[in-house]
Amino acid sequence: MNELEARFSLNDEGDYNKAISYLEKQYKFKCENKQVDEYFKAKGREFENDEVGSFIYRIRQEDDNVSCIFTRKDTIKQGMWNESEIELESEKLEFVRKMLQTGFSNVFTISKYRKTYHNALENKTINLDKIDGLGFYLEIEILGDFSQEDYNHFYDKMCGEFSFLNSKIETKGYVQLMREKSGRN
Repeated sequence: MNELEARFSLNDEGDYNKAISYLEKQYKFKCENKQVDEYFKAKGREFENDEVGSFIYRIRQEDDNVSCIFTRKDTIKQGMWNESEIELESEKLEFVRKMLQTGFSNVFTISKYRKTYHNALENKTINLDKIDGLGFYLEIEILGDFSQEDYNHFYDKMCGEFSFLNSKIETKGYVQLMREKSGRN
């Protein structure tokens, strides 16, 4: 399944609160939680950016820590990924961690507080993130099969809908942004 994603870097907590007000009026609140994402790249490719053909593995643990989501994200183009996910219980997670140790490096661990909203009619998920060490972000995702024209239309539509935030659209993934901020690129 392909994922189209538009991400906005919010200026400050004021924009974050404006986004909450808007989303609570226009979308259905789904959940809020603390997420810890561990990202893994193949050894020797730890500093590879989100380039066509690149991929990254992610282990996401949420509040409960009983299970996690293991994801492979293949970059189709900047801002567009093909994602495969599976939910893992703790004993299967340990097996996956052992497998990753043989050929992959943990390139970043990112902690965030996330509020999620949904529009079922458009199959659109909106995440409002406070990311430790990075700031505030609004992330809009839709799943499906997309053409280049769909991709461009989606970006234009999201830029229009969220123009009231006066925020910068960000096509880089969180790992790439963290690398740049920490000087590890």
